[in-house]
Amino acid sequence: ELFSGFATAIAAGILLMYLTLVLLFRSFVQPVTILVALPLSVGGALGFILITGKALGLSTLIGLLMLMGIAAKNSILLVEYALIAERERGMSRFEALIDAARKRARPIVMTSV
Repeated sequence: ELFSGFATAIAAGILLMYLTLVLLFRSFVQPVTILVALPLSVGGALGFILITGKALGLSTLIGLLMLMGIAAKNSILLVEYALIAERERGMSRFEALIDAARKRARPIVMTSV
């Protein structure tokens, strides 16, 4: 029962996050690139939980929720920085993404650890 309620809350939260990001970026595609990080981060965490043999309890679910928030925040920072570089400095999309990853990687790691 706990897991079904949690899954419903997560789905509603992701939908609201998508709608908010659509309003922020004025695009339907950019939020999808941000939200792709969520299943990847949760999949890695669940894989690690399975490898270590730990139980999936309430504290684990809260940790997964926090992980999703951090992954979304980091993705928003990278995409926003890349969009600014693309618009204001005339970089190609690939160059802007590489530049964003190069310049924002250290601050993201420092605030996430």
